[in-house]
Amino acid sequence: SSPASAHGFAHSALSTDEQVSGRSGATLVQVLVAEDRLDALLAQLQSELTRTAVRYWVTPVIRQGEFQ
Repeated sequence: SSPASAHGFAHSALSTDEQVSGRSGATLVQVLVAEDRLDALLAQLQSELTRTAVRYWVTPVIRQGEFQ
């Protein structure tokens, strides 16, 4: 996870500092998951994060590894 900035929130939902900068503070969480487990993970998160307005997107990873 890492700090991030988000756009598109209602102006009234932003703090004064966020209104001045035009973006709100957020946290970006990246998860690497096998394709065959993706639907199960999304279903679980949907049930646990209902009405939280947490956004997600799925991007295929062509290759992953670790340099040692």
